[in-house]
Amino acid sequence: MEINNKNLHLGFIGFGEAAYEMSLGFSTVNIKNIFAYSRSHNDKKIREKAKKSNVVLCADMNELTENCDIIISAVTSDSAIEVAKLISPYLTRRHIYVDINAVSSVTKNKIYEEIKKSGVNFIDAAVMGQIPSYRHKVPIIISGGSVEEFYNRMAVYGMNLTIIEGGVGSASKVKMIRSTFGKGLSVLLIETMIAANKAGVSDLIYGSIKNTMEKLSFDKKMNRWVCGTVTHTRRRIHEMEEVITTLKSLDVDPVMSKATKEVLSWIDSLNLQEEFNDQIPENYHAVIKKLVNKEF
Repeated sequence: MEINNKNLHLGFIGFGEAAYEMSLGFSTVNIKNIFAYSRSHNDKKIREKAKKSNVVLCADMNELTENCDIIISAVTSDSAIEVAKLISPYLTRRHIYVDINAVSSVTKNKIYEEIKKSGVNFIDAAVMGQIPSYRHKVPIIISGGSVEEFYNRMAVYGMNLTIIEGGVGSASKVKMIRSTFGKGLSVLLIETMIAANKAGVSDLIYGSIKNTMEKLSFDKKMNRWVCGTVTHTRRRIHEMEEVITTLKSLDVDPVMSKATKEVLSWIDSLNLQEEFNDQIPENYHAVIKKLVNKEF
């Protein structure tokens, strides 16, 4: 299929950090027609950002869809479905609707249900990096619809797009699973450092964690953490009981620590040590394979 990008018109629904940072990137690669609609389009700060990123603010969704052929939905996750409902009457077969909102595959399919009657080409897109760091070059995985058309039209501008198999929801599922680690680790660090601060040992704890994270490669850490958990589950359960006691004594709610103990107790109930003949598993794959079909 021949792709003509000479008159590319790109639009954003929502003009928060994601749309703004991506627009800054797009404005450096000769995309001259960038539009956005925001409910706060009359806000002074929004207008200043639009001017800085060479974005034309639209008065309503109708104006946005009339001016654009590719529309990227970059709103808050809790409003993604409602926005799809509102814009659906203005979408046609000529549009490509790209939803980059961080929602589950279930929610992404609900969004698709709201707009598919228009005949629009719907792209499930999952952002896999920090947009302010990469702007329009942030790693994004895409699925559903005619993803090749979107890829061919936008990769030439430096978008870092990876097509994965599966329909709508496949990309979002990857994003949500990845967020299990990313967001969970963030909250775990917060719980840890709050306790460290209250105990007056912030620098010591930070230095110790930093050393642990930087000393070994991730492959080695992954195998050590997962395989070691199976080998030393019971001891770690008792240690987490003491951790919980310590955090409570510091008036810190041990939410993540309690969850850690709960998962460790579940693993211990499976008697995986016997399945591995009291030997350290060869690698983390062997452990995960044993856990996949177990009931939590």
